[in-house]
Amino acid sequence: MTKADLKTGMRVQYRNKFEGLKVVMLNTEYGDILESFKNAYVPLNKYDHKLNYKGDNEWDIVKIYGEYRKGDLIDKNGTGELLWTRHEPEEMIDLDEMGEVSKSTIKGALKAKFNREA
Repeated sequence: MTKADLKTGMRVQYRNKFEGLKVVMLNTEYGDILESFKNAYVPLNKYDHKLNYKGDNEWDIVKIYGEYRKGDLIDKNGTGELLWTRHEPEEMIDLDEMGEVSKSTIKGALKAKFNREA
């Protein structure tokens, strides 16, 4: 999903889950925005095409829900149909940055992280 795929009425969730869901509003007098309650909004031009906030990743869009219309089936949170979820890349370990590390240290760390034998 990209910024170009957003449509008026879709709802988004930030990474930090601040204030719940925001509603996408396109072609308003303020431009394309994410609107919340109390007439607060965030301009969509603050986001790149991959829905990352320019500046602080806590405001990245991580979930997009379809437009809720009266009579639609909704989930237990009242969010409607989930259309997209951001999938984060797996954490990578740079062994060159770790320097000299013993085999037993690596095995212990893997066992602790994955709760299994390395």
